[in-house]
Amino acid sequence: MIKSANCQEPPSVTDIVPRVASTLVRNDLFLPFLFLIDGILMWPRFMAIPMILFCPIACLFVIRDLSTELSPDGVSQLTWRGRVYVGWDAVEDVKRNANSIVVHAPTGRVVIAYQKFSDSGATVRFVNAHLPRNLRE
Repeated sequence: MIKSANCQEPPSVTDIVPRVASTLVRNDLFLPFLFLIDGILMWPRFMAIPMILFCPIACLFVIRDLSTELSPDGVSQLTWRGRVYVGWDAVEDVKRNANSIVVHAPTGRVVIAYQKFSDSGATVRFVNAHLPRNLRE
């Protein structure tokens, strides 16, 4: 097979770092604020206080999911205690749920909500390719 000088090999699946889908970012950030406004304006006054308390908690989960950064070296995530970084070589345990992969290490725990990424299948393949061999699916 003859290759031209201009032709480059396409990157392998494990070389492409998945990114959070921008459409999901807009939708996920919009809903808690919509609930807050709805709770204040439409519901009786006694329901506004629980909604005001609920929305910041919901926003914490949204921020956690949207701040997840995958790289060939590891995964990091913004939590209420600061940014947690877990290197792939430091992973001790992995739990797979219906919509997330939870990575445990001595430095902390990172929840990878792979459905929030633009290509959830590529995200799962990327994570599995970078985990230690004994923890791969």
